[in-house]
Amino acid sequence: MPEPFSINVHFRKDKISPKTGKAPINLRVRVYSEERKFPTKHNATENDWDSKKKRLKNSLEQAKLEDTVAKLRKYLQIKDYETDGDISMQTAKDFFDDKKKIKNKYQSFHDLYSQYIEEKRKDGNSESTIKNYIGSHNVLREYKSNIKISDITLEFIHKFDDFLSKKRDNADGGRENNHRNLRTVISYAKNSGFPIENFYGKGHGKFQMPKSKSPKIYLTKDEVKKLRDLILTFDKFSTKRRVLQMFIFGCCTGFRISDITSLQWKDVDFTKKRIKKIQQKTKTPVTAIINPIVTFSILDFKAEKQGENSLVFKKFDNSTLRKHLKKIVKSVGITKDVGFHTARRTFATLKLHDKTPVATISKLLGHKSIRTTEKYLGIEDDTLLDIHEQEEQGRSFLLTPKTKK
Repeated sequence: MPEPFSINVHFRKDKISPKTGKAPINLRVRVYSEERKFPTKHNATENDWDSKKKRLKNSLEQAKLEDTVAKLRKYLQIKDYETDGDISMQTAKDFFDDKKKIKNKYQSFHDLYSQYIEEKRKDGNSESTIKNYIGSHNVLREYKSNIKISDITLEFIHKFDDFLSKKRDNADGGRENNHRNLRTVISYAKNSGFPIENFYGKGHGKFQMPKSKSPKIYLTKDEVKKLRDLILTFDKFSTKRRVLQMFIFGCCTGFRISDITSLQWKDVDFTKKRIKKIQQKTKTPVTAIINPIVTFSILDFKAEKQGENSLVFKKFDNSTLRKHLKKIVKSVGITKDVGFHTARRTFATLKLHDKTPVATISKLLGHKSIRTTEKYLGIEDDTLLDIHEQEEQGRSFLLTPKTKK
């Protein structure tokens, strides 16, 4: 269904100033049958304007103009959704009136934080992402119930960090997460026109983000094989067997637990030996290859299939998954602190050890950039190179499980 509005950039050639030789650039906005021109902050000479492409020749100024158009379009889309199509030219006028308002440095920072979370929700971010921001916001409220925009200073951030480390006893990972979310909201406030400075960064007058020193835990090929061989020792419909199969499935595909528990039969194509799914966290598509172990894990559940839209794996709450996985891992002598995310990291790390290109691993994980994958794997760590040399070249850990004796 087409949008009930359109936005076009209009160079006002009829308004060229005799003094400066410049003309204003307006946005011609149509909402249903009503049309109106709104001024932007941009002016240009005829030489500055590409009349064929209807854009500014200066790439930086054009980018700023496109940003204004994008923000207006998003604003109208949200209002159209919220009002179930009941928007008018007044809606567009409200957008430009809001931009003219002077941002108050005494406005509540908590209100702005809540507003940011609501925008993330409307943008379709995953529930886990929303919960993460809500959790960090609650921590900030615990630190100080009333915060104004003007309160956000370098001293404020240092004191907040003391609160995290001393009163809440947060480890570096917890501190990093809370600071990262606070930094994001500060950037959001700054980009929204509020008089606020982002004090996060490196150098004098900046707060350096704490970094988690927790090890990147993954399983070796031998450890995966130990768990794989354990599957058939459990009764077919037992909770332990189901939980272990889901974990092994994660080791073979790199899927997050949210994507494993939401996997539907329609996502599985045995003919092409592919699983294609939209990730719960990022809403981006990811593809996994169906190998013998994946097939084994899935077919064990096929008897319970109730249609293409039904779930492949039985749903368990997170506490049940953690409890059984820890017992299973401990039973084969693995002393690492293993969780379900360990399966995803195991998949990625063993792919690296098998000399799979990082770009390929990045695509299999559904990361948006290779740099994200490099950080995820900790490739800067020289110990990975030592491990890589010790691995048997060209071998895969995806072998057929031993049968139950």
